[in-house]
Amino acid sequence: MNKKLCIIIPMFNSEDFIEQTINSILDSNLKKDLYSILIVNDGSTDNGPNIVKYIMKNNHLVNMISRENGGLSMARNTGIENTDADYIWFFDSDDTASYDLDAIEEALDDSTADVYAFQYNWLNTDNKFVGIGCHHPTVIHNKYITGRDAIMQGYTPGSVCGMLLRKDFLKRNGLRFQHGITHEDVVFTYTMLTKVSKIYFSYKIIYNYILRDNTMSRALDIPRKIKYLSDDAEVIKAFRGLSEEYKYKDRQLSEKINNYANGVLFGLVYTLFKNRKKWKKNGINKAVLDRLKKEKLYPLKLSYHSLKKHIACILLNIECLIS
Repeated sequence: MNKKLCIIIPMFNSEDFIEQTINSILDSNLKKDLYSILIVNDGSTDNGPNIVKYIMKNNHLVNMISRENGGLSMARNTGIENTDADYIWFFDSDDTASYDLDAIEEALDDSTADVYAFQYNWLNTDNKFVGIGCHHPTVIHNKYITGRDAIMQGYTPGSVCGMLLRKDFLKRNGLRFQHGITHEDVVFTYTMLTKVSKIYFSYKIIYNYILRDNTMSRALDIPRKIKYLSDDAEVIKAFRGLSEEYKYKDRQLSEKINNYANGVLFGLVYTLFKNRKKWKKNGINKAVLDRLKKEKLYPLKLSYHSLKKHIACILLNIECLIS
């Protein structure tokens, strides 16, 4: 039966979390006739698939498809291709849903927007509140706006897990997650917003994002840290390409996107400088700068009206200070 909402959960070796994740959705107050859960098993080698199969025996809302391991982006894209639901909610396999999901029901009852954006809790592994994610303080809330409006108002791209996405909108615009990068949500959400004709930002919280030390963004081991930082180069390239796409169609939007790309680049190099004492000795700074140089993103060639930023760029281009 076609449901209004498909909750897509990519899973790779998530045996420690997947049952809690699924049950948090099933135990919420979201009406069962509104949604189904699709687990995309991305080549797991642990007991995760068996846990899901056991849950499936007792609950018809949960289904699973399996594919060879290809990473989070490929698993999400597989989920998009395997649902006929009106809306999609992407869910990480180690997070949980809020109990009160009335805001989702209200959105599905209305169902006139391409995207509904909500907020989420940041929780530590002891389930203690740390902060709020995806709050977008400068963007107008509780009102329909365009994606362009949101970008011009200062939208900051982040996790897609705080959004309901209309399936036919994704299909019409050929929107898919970029394979092979760790910042796939950043590229996806920002690109998506340039095409959104109607989006609704809500203050309601629907999701619990659990901060774990083994995630890529908080990685402690050197290769994963290098991969995470270096992938900012892909974000910058994607945003600069997007800026070029709108250069003659919408100059203001093009400049806004390009400024964001420059901000990501400046922020990355500054982060390397700020952490040089603990990262230089591990080769992290050199590896990331080598990647930036390969992509012709370093030395910095950024123009700022601010004298402070201009001087900072000059100092950050002294490579020996960083690597």
